[in-house]
Amino acid sequence: DFDLAIESLAAVEESAKSPYLKAQYMLGVIYTRLNQAQPALDSFKNILRYQRDIGDDDEVNDMAQRAILALGRVFYTAQQFDTAARYYDRITQKDSGWLDSLFEISWAYYQLGKPERALGNLHTLNSPYFVNSYHPEALILEAVLLHSHCHFKRALETIKRFNASYEPLRDELALQLKQTSDPDAFYR
Repeated sequence: DFDLAIESLAAVEESAKSPYLKAQYMLGVIYTRLNQAQPALDSFKNILRYQRDIGDDDEVNDMAQRAILALGRVFYTAQQFDTAARYYDRITQKDSGWLDSLFEISWAYYQLGKPERALGNLHTLNSPYFVNSYHPEALILEAVLLHSHCHFKRALETIKRFNASYEPLRDELALQLKQTSDPDAFYR
């Protein structure tokens, strides 16, 4: 019941700090889900205002980082790619959302016709240094960028890398799904 959730979350006062920040974030998520961009933007920006005006500690900074990523996503969805890129750029290398922001800003750069910036970020994401990060679509975007700029051989090599990395995972998931038909048993 989105209406009841909005009413309840909007009643959380700023003085409550942690509940307020979480309520504002959830309001932003709900408004995004309802395709109401402006109230979503307002909710996410309320978190940034709180950080600026009230103070910043680890909890506030974490919520602000989430809000910045959410703002980038809302602006990307609204096809305001320059604004989305500005928000993604605010995530620094020391932030836990940095790799996600690199991936997402790469899509914004693709939309803005800045393939060299997108490929630079994708090169970082696909480096051995971040082997434990999970961004399979990064290889797909890289292949699309290479193909669109007539680097067909490199695009095919990228697709081969994607297949080599993710076909075994797909096969393992298919095997696991065949072994049990009960969703609860599969979860366990």
